[in-house]
Amino acid sequence: MGTDNSGEPVLSLTGDLDLVTRDCLRGLLDCLLASGSPRTVTLDLTGVGFADCAGLAVLARAQRRLASHGGRLIASGPRPAVRRIISLTGLAEDLNLTG
Repeated sequence: MGTDNSGEPVLSLTGDLDLVTRDCLRGLLDCLLASGSPRTVTLDLTGVGFADCAGLAVLARAQRRLASHGGRLIASGPRPAVRRIISLTGLAEDLNLTG
């Protein structure tokens, strides 16, 4: 985990966002959000090769938690296949998809 220019957390994810990894990702995001409620969390998705509805549900949940405190989640740099599933599920705008 790193930070951006404003000191907000940036998580670089690798592998798959799916049923197998969702609990680990959920736990990581829960800890991060409980530790001071950052205003913005950026997820660097350049290392993610696959995402399914279970993985995306974790991201949507984190976005809702951040939004309830005036924050936002940014999904950055997804590969074409991951970008496509995010777009098909209608989450591109909610996840502030960039790159």
